[in-house]
Amino acid sequence: VSSILNAIVPIVGVVFAYFFVSEKLTWTQLLGVVLGFVGVMVLMLWQQAEVLSPSPLMVLAALVASISYVVGAYYTKQRLARISSIVFVTGTQLAAAILLLPLLPFFVPQQYPSMEAVVSIVGLAVFSTSLAFIWYFKLIHQIGPTKTLMVTYLVPFFGMLWGALFLDEAITINQISAGILILAGVALSLDNFRLKSATE
Repeated sequence: VSSILNAIVPIVGVVFAYFFVSEKLTWTQLLGVVLGFVGVMVLMLWQQAEVLSPSPLMVLAALVASISYVVGAYYTKQRLARISSIVFVTGTQLAAAILLLPLLPFFVPQQYPSMEAVVSIVGLAVFSTSLAFIWYFKLIHQIGPTKTLMVTYLVPFFGMLWGALFLDEAITINQISAGILILAGVALSLDNFRLKSATE
């Protein structure tokens, strides 16, 4: 459910770009956004039928996170374009660690973590956070926030895939259909940008 809610980021990005950045969108982009949105809705309907619906507080938190994601991307492009991705990611991760440090005494582990847990945390920190953020901010600088945020439509698809591979979750026809719609939406949203880059 969290991965599905996270996929609204491109929609927020398109609205933000249109109203606050005066960024014009092509019909191809809009069609891609609509297809991706339909795919997310198909996944959401399936999730509601299979698991407990998310609480309003969870949905609100996801919406706030998505808006923050979009605002952060545009702020990075406009104000921090001269800072290298490695410096930017290092600074943000250190700042996050410092902000969370005072909470550490209130969440003391009841037992030592297993080696599997330690390896998992290191893997998440290195590959899913640090390296991913470096590439993410490079994309913001190179192709802009709106195009970069389109990749969020892939989150529900891969959430479904990893759930099946590692958590033995079933994959349904609805999920497969939604995944195809989401991938088609991303392809259409980015295809116009590739054509522009090629002509330029």
